[in-house]
Amino acid sequence: TLVIEHSSNAADKAECFYFRAEANLALGLFTDAADDATAYSKMALENNLSANHLARVKKIQEKALGFEPVNIANARNIERAKKYLTNEKFINVAIETSRVIQRDANNIEAYILRAKAYLAKSKYKDAFNDANSVLRIDIVNTEALLLYAHSAVGLNRNDEALQALDKIIAPSIEAHTLRAGI
Repeated sequence: TLVIEHSSNAADKAECFYFRAEANLALGLFTDAADDATAYSKMALENNLSANHLARVKKIQEKALGFEPVNIANARNIERAKKYLTNEKFINVAIETSRVIQRDANNIEAYILRAKAYLAKSKYKDAFNDANSVLRIDIVNTEALLLYAHSAVGLNRNDEALQALDKIIAPSIEAHTLRAGI
């Protein structure tokens, strides 16, 4: 840890994370190996570093996460994504949720968190696609309908936004009408 904290530049710091990931994997410290591999990937992306270790890092992550039950790994990634979203670290939200989606393509919560991150970065097409993925799983998911509408407006697809909002409003009006006896 001392070496990483005192490294002078991003490339050196990234290399430290990579080699520590390798060491943790060899020691059987799978969660630590996955965390260090993620830190390396993040630094490489954020600092436009050479991707010379990215293929190996992916293997470290796969091997490390392979020893952790999928539901535990997904829960861990979702919790991290929520914290990152709160702290407006949107690239980290995308990284964490993408891992979940890679393991479980029907994880609604991961798609919703990632769509929120994409919207925050005005990546309307990506947010639209994630909201649409949720709606393929759960056609009446209110949060997904709202994200779909918001991203559709960003893409100037206003008719689609109105249709999504109508799906939210219409059941409310019907329920209100039934309660009022109209």
